[in-house]
Amino acid sequence: MAQQGSGSDTGLEEITVTGSYIRTPRQKDRPSPISVIGQDQLRDIGAADIADLTNTLTINNGAQNNPDAFTQNLTTGTENINLRGLGLASTLVLLNGKRQVNSAAPSDDGILFVDTASLIPMIALERTEIFKDGAAAIYGSDAVAGVVNFITRDDFEGLELKAEWQGNTNSSQNDFKIEGLWGGGNDRTHLTVAASYLDRSQLTTRERDLRPEAFTGPNGLSVSTLTSTPGNFIPLTAPRSDLNPALAPLTNIFNAGFDNAVPLFNFEGIGPVAGTPVIANPFGDGFLVGSFGGFQFQSPDIADPNNPASFLSGADGIQDAFTGTVLPQLLAVSPGLIDPSLANFNIAGLAPDQQAALQSAFGQLNAATDAAGFGTLLVPDPNCAAAAAIDSDVVPAFSSVTDPLTGQSVDVGACQYDFGKFFNLVPRESRLQGYASLNHEFNEKAEFYGEFAFSRNRAQRETSNFPITSPIALLPNNPFNPFTGSASLFIGRSPGVGQTTGDFFTDSPNPNNFRHDTYRVVGGVKGDITDKWYYDVSYTRAVNDYRLTSSDGLALQTNLALNGLAGQGCNPAADTPGTGNCFFFNPFGSGALADEDQQVPVTDLTGNVLLDEAGNPVLVPVLNSADVIDFITGDITLDGKSDLTVVDAVVAGSLFDLPAGPIGVAFGFQYRQDGLTHDLDDDTNKGNFLFVSAGINDFTASRDVFAFFSEVNIPLHDMLELSAAVRYEDYGGAIGDTLDPRVAMLFTPTDWLSVRGSYSTSFRAPSVFQQFGNQTSLNSVIDPRDPTAQPFIAINTRGNEDLSPEESTNFNIGFTATPVAGLELNFDYWNFDFDDIIVREQPEEIARRALIASDPNFDPSLIANGSVTLGPTGGLTFISSQFINAVGIKTDGFDASAQYSYDMSFGTLRAGIEGTYINSYKAPVGTGNDVIDVAGFRNSQNFASPIPELRFNANVGFSTGGHNLVAFVRYTDSFKDDQNCGGGDLPSDFVGSDPVSLTCPGGLDFAKVASHTTVDLQYSFSFGPHGPMEGASFSVGAINLFDNAPPFVNTDGGFESRTHDPRGRMAYVRLISRF
Repeated sequence: MAQQGSGSDTGLEEITVTGSYIRTPRQKDRPSPISVIGQDQLRDIGAADIADLTNTLTINNGAQNNPDAFTQNLTTGTENINLRGLGLASTLVLLNGKRQVNSAAPSDDGILFVDTASLIPMIALERTEIFKDGAAAIYGSDAVAGVVNFITRDDFEGLELKAEWQGNTNSSQNDFKIEGLWGGGNDRTHLTVAASYLDRSQLTTRERDLRPEAFTGPNGLSVSTLTSTPGNFIPLTAPRSDLNPALAPLTNIFNAGFDNAVPLFNFEGIGPVAGTPVIANPFGDGFLVGSFGGFQFQSPDIADPNNPASFLSGADGIQDAFTGTVLPQLLAVSPGLIDPSLANFNIAGLAPDQQAALQSAFGQLNAATDAAGFGTLLVPDPNCAAAAAIDSDVVPAFSSVTDPLTGQSVDVGACQYDFGKFFNLVPRESRLQGYASLNHEFNEKAEFYGEFAFSRNRAQRETSNFPITSPIALLPNNPFNPFTGSASLFIGRSPGVGQTTGDFFTDSPNPNNFRHDTYRVVGGVKGDITDKWYYDVSYTRAVNDYRLTSSDGLALQTNLALNGLAGQGCNPAADTPGTGNCFFFNPFGSGALADEDQQVPVTDLTGNVLLDEAGNPVLVPVLNSADVIDFITGDITLDGKSDLTVVDAVVAGSLFDLPAGPIGVAFGFQYRQDGLTHDLDDDTNKGNFLFVSAGINDFTASRDVFAFFSEVNIPLHDMLELSAAVRYEDYGGAIGDTLDPRVAMLFTPTDWLSVRGSYSTSFRAPSVFQQFGNQTSLNSVIDPRDPTAQPFIAINTRGNEDLSPEESTNFNIGFTATPVAGLELNFDYWNFDFDDIIVREQPEEIARRALIASDPNFDPSLIANGSVTLGPTGGLTFISSQFINAVGIKTDGFDASAQYSYDMSFGTLRAGIEGTYINSYKAPVGTGNDVIDVAGFRNSQNFASPIPELRFNANVGFSTGGHNLVAFVRYTDSFKDDQNCGGGDLPSDFVGSDPVSLTCPGGLDFAKVASHTTVDLQYSFSFGPHGPMEGASFSVGAINLFDNAPPFVNTDGGFESRTHDPRGRMAYVRLISRF
């Protein structure tokens, strides 16, 4: 990677470089750190696209270039850059020095970014310039962490064709890409045209499961859930007052919200810490607090609640409780009332008598008194074991026990489901891209230039069928209900578009499709005013059209179908359930496994069999038909549009000469308008889906920005150069205006040493989305009542018109030295003080403030005002947050590199190393006011990216004649996992951390994400300028030659997608022909 350097300027054409509008003959030494990656470097690293380049940059932390369905719900098919880990929006991406439109797909934390996958065909890229210093004074908002400027091959002459294949040696995943570039013209006109097409096949987690085997079995599902297929059920039976230690395990109130909260009651879990006091149970001794993998209840025979022996716990299920195994896992139950909303629990479309029956069932639960034990049984679907026999992702996690009072055998526990194998490590994708540039010189004073670029990207990501976040009620007379005479709550999943008869899933039960169409047009005129002054005036217009489609169960239609009222021609108010055009949906496993001719009768609420018009019993099929599945399934669609309009005007030249050279100046104006529109389907607007059940509103917003800037470069001495710039931007409204200066100096005491330093203030205005947007995504959230529980819930993030701009003060000190021929050394110390950073409120912090009375910021009104929503069983189902200004980030570190080249009689030897060390990264956690150094942490519990303290790349290469051999060693340091404490070979070895204080319980240390080292190797051969293969070349190589898997992380997917590449070894072949 080319860095700063020294050398003679004699005979060099004056040019502008990234970070300045002033022309200079000095192309290497600059007062700010700049890296230049040319075509040779791109060839050597085997970069097939810009993401391949980005992922090798040691100054890049937290870019989201490895698709992750658990943290990147909307952005599949996009790529981005994150310099210094300061955020996706803090790096300004330019194409030929001009801005590019943001993607209309925000990240899960609501950040808009430039999609580098939609820029240009890779064959059209000449070089990439990375300005590693704050540059807001020159370019305006977004240039906080630096600038990445992609520069195209607009002066190319001839024809170049390229074909490339890249394949995963561990699977069938591969990429095939073809590209072409043509350029030609005359003395006054030049046209360049480029095009490319990429076809990428998928790599599923089923083909490459990165979780250790111990984490995927029945006793250790790292990605598992009680919302299974088949599902689980809570029969709504009247409480039994004859509880005793032997019977208590059969009266488990089981929470369906993925956590250990006691359903229907206010609950505060304070963790598995022996000796924790337990608040007296208002519903009597024997009340069971349940969670799968550990059933706890207080024995009425032991009065001391602090005595661990007073709690029986079955770590492997209910059987341990019967054998008397004692495990001290103490929880605190706060006195509270049954959720009052259940008294008026309504399902749209139910007849009055059906609604009354359902409310009566809930009324039985409300009948519990202080003198009575209280409980209800969680039971798995009776078809769970049969489903597991044909689908290994279904896990029967229950035991058959005998009720000591009735003598009947009862299955107690849960049907669990490993949904981790339905996702993609690499999505199926296709990209069609084009680029054209036209230059025409009218005369010596005026030259027209124009650019056109388009990108048509399509991606498909596989996911599991979605869970139902709030349990659905089944009436006692549901014809498939095995719980005779009892209503029940269904805890499971929507069928998904891939459910099939006789089985549960195809390989893709719920494909998500992503469409990204980007267009960009630039037109401008530039020229010399005099021999010392030039001008450049341009217009840029860019648009990104985005569409996401997925599917989920429809709430209203599913509830109708559960009561036999499904069907396009069914009239719920008048028709008999299960007759004519009305159909039932069977939520039990038998709905997929039953014989086609199997039927059951339909009864009314009193148990009488319904008769049709001919007087025959109404019989309905047990097997769900495709029509029923279609009726209860709807398409989720999000149509987004992001647009950008920019008018730029720059005048630059020299004022007068000093003894050391001319004083260069530049003045400029910019008008910028950016807009964003999100249009969702009607069911999403209404909140009629079973997974994302909160309504989301459409929105459209835009804003105008006016900016003025100036720049000066003063050669104070032959050895000392001063640069300064200032920019004024006016956003109007609540944001207002801002003024940001920048000053830099370059000292060159010898021809082999230059010392640089810079200081500037930068800013980033809140995006249109952060001000006016509205987004709901599904994320894993730690339930503060039980740190081991991490439910997937809907997180709604609202815009905030009162946001202040982010402001940054940064400085850099460094040097470039070439002490001997062929050797170049670079070193920089950098420091960023980033204030008022815009972040999404942390969902875990909002939940903690709403649910944990001992929290110093406890605020029960968060539940009353809808910021936190609990389902009927007490589990978290929805959190509403907004964008806020947090305290800020303070980070500093070092960049260093050494490159050596030695020419010998038989070839050239090259060697080098470059790296980045992050000394500190202080960021707010918890409430946003407590600043902690999170360098060396994974940062899954706060807004920061993973921050490995050290990353470096070392390379060695040799070339002779047309032959070139190069190898890279890439190292990423280990870091602590702030989500998990402890660690080992089994899931039980891990304990959840406290995300607010960033501490581990019981003196444990954080789990460690191991360091990672990979080796890349490439051989290439270029044919000479003569012969039939003139100008042709080919390359063969491997990325991650030794197939070093990414280090394990105890999280969904089993690895950290923002840091590590999950693919393993990738082999490639590249052919290039030039004419």
